[in-house]
Amino acid sequence: EEKMKEREEEDAKRKSRAARECLRRLRSNTVVQASMEKAKFARHVVGMFDRKSNDDDDSKGDKGWNLVREKENVCTWYRREEGSKTYTFMVQGPFDPPLINLAVCLYEVDLFHNWFPFLKSSKELKTVSRFHKQIQVTVKAPWPIWDREVLADCFGVNNLHENELLVMLRAMPGGGGGGQK
Repeated sequence: EEKMKEREEEDAKRKSRAARECLRRLRSNTVVQASMEKAKFARHVVGMFDRKSNDDDDSKGDKGWNLVREKENVCTWYRREEGSKTYTFMVQGPFDPPLINLAVCLYEVDLFHNWFPFLKSSKELKTVSRFHKQIQVTVKAPWPIWDREVLADCFGVNNLHENELLVMLRAMPGGGGGGQK
């Protein structure tokens, strides 16, 4: 009975060492690190678009969001990001077509300028992974203003089995927008 107890303790120690080694390898894996960074950014973005304050103090209101327009169940909001000259925009409303159709359209970066009349050009610079791309978009500006170019790092979080899709875009440093999110 004592030998069995010793074997169980040794087995538990061996499993614990193996688990620690596995965790160490996971933490040092660059793919896992990149995935964890994307998940952290996704949580940040989801929290950023939560208009309600995190606490019960109503004096903070809607976290700085300003309603611009409300028409036919579609609301448009904006806010200035703290400590920056960047403005963030949010549109909320029903979206009836299947999300897979939207996902397919978003994937075709090289065709954006055909679908959006305010874009002069659009192209994919790099495919980092299936759901992660780096793109270049040139936005037409009226004369006498020069066109604006944005280099953006884009990735999506695929949750289509629950009819959800989160698409994130952030300016790359030196690519317009001052590297702001």
